[in-house]
Amino acid sequence: MAAPPSGWTRYADPAGFSLECPQGWKVAVSPQGVITACSGEPSAASSGVVFWPSEGGGFRSAEDLVDAVVALLEPVLGGVSQAARRQAGTSDAAVLVGTLPGGRRVVLVAATGAEGALVSGLWATPEAYASQRARMLRSLASFRLTLAPGLQGRSAWASLVRIRESREGAFTIKVPEGWQVEAVVERPYIDASFVIRATHGQRGVYISTLHPPLYAVPNQLLLWAGFGEGSRYNPGGAPIALEVRSYRTAARYLEEFALAELQRTWPGTRLTGIQERPDLAAAVVPDPFTAQVTAAEGSFTEPGGRVHRYAVITRLLSFQGTGLWQVAVTHFWAPASEIGLMESLVRTMEASLEVDPGWAEREAEQVRIRTGIIGQTGREIADIISSTFRYQSEVHDRVSHAWSHAILGTVDVYDPETGESWTVPSDSRHYWERAGVIFGTETADPPAPDPAFRELLIEDWMRPAGP
Repeated sequence: MAAPPSGWTRYADPAGFSLECPQGWKVAVSPQGVITACSGEPSAASSGVVFWPSEGGGFRSAEDLVDAVVALLEPVLGGVSQAARRQAGTSDAAVLVGTLPGGRRVVLVAATGAEGALVSGLWATPEAYASQRARMLRSLASFRLTLAPGLQGRSAWASLVRIRESREGAFTIKVPEGWQVEAVVERPYIDASFVIRATHGQRGVYISTLHPPLYAVPNQLLLWAGFGEGSRYNPGGAPIALEVRSYRTAARYLEEFALAELQRTWPGTRLTGIQERPDLAAAVVPDPFTAQVTAAEGSFTEPGGRVHRYAVITRLLSFQGTGLWQVAVTHFWAPASEIGLMESLVRTMEASLEVDPGWAEREAEQVRIRTGIIGQTGREIADIISSTFRYQSEVHDRVSHAWSHAILGTVDVYDPETGESWTVPSDSRHYWERAGVIFGTETADPPAPDPAFRELLIEDWMRPAGP
């Protein structure tokens, strides 16, 4: 980085930012995080620059951001009388022009984005503006954030670095440098779950887009097969068994499941409050199979005083009378005095997550996650149940495997010449392979008149045992 010009100083603040300003200017940070640089006290200085960085998730637009900052500026610069405001091209940017006590004018520019929000601006009397304009603009342009917004003055909160998911290269995310971090794709069933774990001393965060187990809603067919409320079974070799449970809203999940989970790891943890989060539920992308989505955030406290925040989204999927439900979790914890900083860090991390487009395309093509997981019918389940009575114990393994496929909406196919096999969504009558990619069709014709397509056969898991 080049040295500042003569008569200028580069200021690096442990609160997590740097800027250049003329020698003699004083840089200050208010308790609300408002940063000012000027030649005297901000409330009386004839000119200066001002900044307020923030995680932007709580602001619907730059207009909302401006409203929030005007209130924060009052104890720093005095009351702001708004003369005019306008949108700067899109809802992501806005400009405010106003006046301050002492005949000073102030101009603020607010911008929101995927990874945060920033308000920056300058103030000056008419006389000072004429002489200080170039200096103020240079200082504004030099401002840089070095830590996540809101994490000021904490040496434990290192600079953020972007890392790539370690197993499949599925996504990148910003994490605190120096923390113990794991960012992986896990596949407890068919669906891919993004999992991020990061810890540093008494602080930690866990994010999972599909927190296991996956739940099957009990119905009469399940009861006939011997799977009642609370029972588990292994879905065809899946790493984690499915669990039969009636659907829980997010608030009930926090009361029943999250509390029990936390108490297993931190005995004596108690639930101290639940807040409904309809904003999180509304952000879930709908699909034809989603019957209900709820979201809530719970606060928990350990006996020693450490605080846990646990945000959860529960999503009920329904297809032809069969229901499954899944859970997404964001859980973070820290000493009570730092929980607000942890929340800021977690929001910054979540906003920085970027899915690799190539990975997403391959995933959608080969697995069709969202529809494949619930592409079963009542007839398929009934067939499996009747098979359990016909074959009894000698075909128990085949019945268990086929039942799991019916629940998960998958089927095994294989190449009769090579013996290679694949597990694919059971939403087609015929399957074809070309260059390692599996295609499904409703007719016996390949997807295209290409001799490279090889027809695959469906594995008959319900055939009688023996030769």
